[in-house]
Amino acid sequence: MITLIWILRGRGVCAGADADDAEADEKGRQTRADVRALLARELRWLRRGAPPASLAQAAPHALLCPLTHRVMREPTRAADGFTYERANIGEWLLAAEGAVSPLTGRRMRNERLQPNYAVRDALRTFLEEHDTDAVADAPS
Repeated sequence: MITLIWILRGRGVCAGADADDAEADEKGRQTRADVRALLARELRWLRRGAPPASLAQAAPHALLCPLTHRVMREPTRAADGFTYERANIGEWLLAAEGAVSPLTGRRMRNERLQPNYAVRDALRTFLEEHDTDAVADAPS
């Protein structure tokens, strides 16, 4: 994002006339500060510890990995449409020697795994509501 701002500024897209340069510089600084804060929060989220096992009792079913029945850390959608913990589905695909769904037993179109941001956001909200140390403490 910051690189994009610098590229656009170099092309005269972000900065207006000389009188507006001070205002544009201030907006650029604010944007960079916002991006830094967002990146710092995301890094804390990625480095967090595993959620306590006791939370599995209170967690909604959608936040549990269907393979381990534990609260997910990194929800990932597989080609079968189900969401799994990334490490667990990765191990399954290696052990199964191919793209076979662990829930249905059917062959999947591919072995591609994609982050499930909706479940991740729900997980973050759930952990924040339960005030665990596993959640990043920076404000949104």
